[in-house]
Amino acid sequence: MSLPIEYWKNTLGKLGMRVVRRHVRRTSASSRLAFEPLEGRLVMSGDTQPIIAGFVASPVSVALGSQITLTATGVTDPNGDAISYVEVFRDVDNDGVLTVADGSPLGTDTDGLDGWSVSASTAGVPAGDSRFFAVATDATNLDSVPVSATATVLLAPQIIDNGGSGYSAVSASYWSTSGGGYGGTGHQFEFGATGGYAQWSFGDLPDGEYR
Repeated sequence: MSLPIEYWKNTLGKLGMRVVRRHVRRTSASSRLAFEPLEGRLVMSGDTQPIIAGFVASPVSVALGSQITLTATGVTDPNGDAISYVEVFRDVDNDGVLTVADGSPLGTDTDGLDGWSVSASTAGVPAGDSRFFAVATDATNLDSVPVSATATVLLAPQIIDNGGSGYSAVSASYWSTSGGGYGGTGHQFEFGATGGYAQWSFGDLPDGEYR
């Protein structure tokens, strides 16, 4: 008979024990689904989790594909246990909670002598606001409660030129020039010409206001 996870949590709680590692993955067992713990273990309730006092992203606005540095501050353990490492994750499914759906860490810092920080590339990160999590693990393998920080990932600058794709001119009253403008070419339109205009078509922009 399969018993729900909450049953075991409640039963262990009565024994003065609790589950402190919550990272699990779903696996197929026969024709049904089961949960296989990745690093699950039981500890006495007197054990205390490490703490992360703060977590910041720098810069808070970063161009897509550039590096971002994520730093955990005030990383301590109330029991005096050493901090083994700090892992940093991205909120891949954007649900505000660190789960197995967020995948592997972006990076791990195992040496806190110079602070606890991870630098990672934003390549492949969707443009817009992104949330990141930090989790500290002590020498007894206890995890801290995840703390989060946000940063805005900006699209790389786009140069929209009359020599590029997506450009079109609708007017009989313009002429090309050379030696000026981006790329050494330009189009000049006759002031006051009826119905004349230039337009560019482009995509890959998130919703928002632009200058």
